[in-house]
Amino acid sequence: MPERRSSPLESLPPEVLHEVLSYVPTEQFLQLRLLSHCWSRLVLQASFWRRRRLHVPPGSDKPPYPGILRLAPALGTLVMQMMPASKPLPGLLCLKALARGRCQIRFLDLWFTASTTSNRLLSRVLRNRRSSLQELHIFISGCASTSNLLTALEAVDALEALHTLKLQVMSRKALDFTFKNLRLKSLQVLDYEDHAEKMARDLLRLGRDTLLEFGLESTGNLAALKPEIAQCSKIAALAVDCCEDLAEVVPLLPALERVTIKTTSTAAVAWLERARRDGFSGKVHMEVTTYDDRSFQSLVDMGPGLRGVHSVAVSPSVWALFLERARLAVPPALVAECLQLLPAAQSVVLDVDTDWHGVLLAWSPTLVPSLRSLSIFVPDPPNSPARLQLAHKLRTLRPGLVVKFL
Repeated sequence: MPERRSSPLESLPPEVLHEVLSYVPTEQFLQLRLLSHCWSRLVLQASFWRRRRLHVPPGSDKPPYPGILRLAPALGTLVMQMMPASKPLPGLLCLKALARGRCQIRFLDLWFTASTTSNRLLSRVLRNRRSSLQELHIFISGCASTSNLLTALEAVDALEALHTLKLQVMSRKALDFTFKNLRLKSLQVLDYEDHAEKMARDLLRLGRDTLLEFGLESTGNLAALKPEIAQCSKIAALAVDCCEDLAEVVPLLPALERVTIKTTSTAAVAWLERARRDGFSGKVHMEVTTYDDRSFQSLVDMGPGLRGVHSVAVSPSVWALFLERARLAVPPALVAECLQLLPAAQSVVLDVDTDWHGVLLAWSPTLVPSLRSLSIFVPDPPNSPARLQLAHKLRTLRPGLVVKFL
């Protein structure tokens, strides 16, 4: 038998080889195994996949995604969006491939429509990654009265390495399930249904000695969880989209360093003014989701209440991104007015469509004086003259400013 000839690639130091192959897109990386036996061995090594990110488009069952999910040995991040339903079970082939494969995933962001088949497959996906999955964002919709989510939730509860969970279950059906095992560091519960409160209560009790971050959205019932929250003395970050009960909850958390507010309501303004008046020592962040023309204006309408905010992020809704809708168009004068209201902000993210050259006309030394980082959306392609010119102008007006393009 002739001696196998090694490839020049094998003589490269491992760190150099990893750096070179990191430039190959994840969607194309698996195809390299067809070049030779040497490439086949290299491409299927887990070390080349652990930091890779794969985003499966909504409802996609087309190559190369099922093949990657079945054969890849590992992934750093996997985002799978199986909604909205353009066919009975969008993305089912990808979920089947993931269930059959052995790909070990660190972070899984999964949106799916519940059904008997998808629930069973999800349970298998999670069981096969019981010791590798560390972060899980899961959004389940379309739960019919016949959908049995208990096996899927049991599989979530059995994840041994999980430390971060973002959970939303859109189900009109009562869920008779109790979490018994998870000890999380970060928990975010999103839902309008009654079972969200029960899930949050279960997970808060389990994480009373481990939780560092807690977020509750869309339920508006923060006060109902006060007994459980008070037991979680290590919580350093709190995120809410309902501020009516915030003044009662914040004093219960001695380690609290950061509050993130995801609403522009009058209750949010009232709490911001109270926090500034009472000398709240933590940092305050604002996250605003844009749904329509009023969304950005509502942020500006908060007026002086924004004076103590340390960072602001304005971004499209998840559904807008999911459906690939155009970003919200905001007049440059309104953007400039918003920036004038943020004297303490060190970081600003504005994922909106505006004329930044028009904004620069109103730029002055007093505009966001504490600003260190500015992330903005510009439709021009990366490294285009328009982007480079805009970045240069911003850094000229504010030396040392970190400018990022979304």
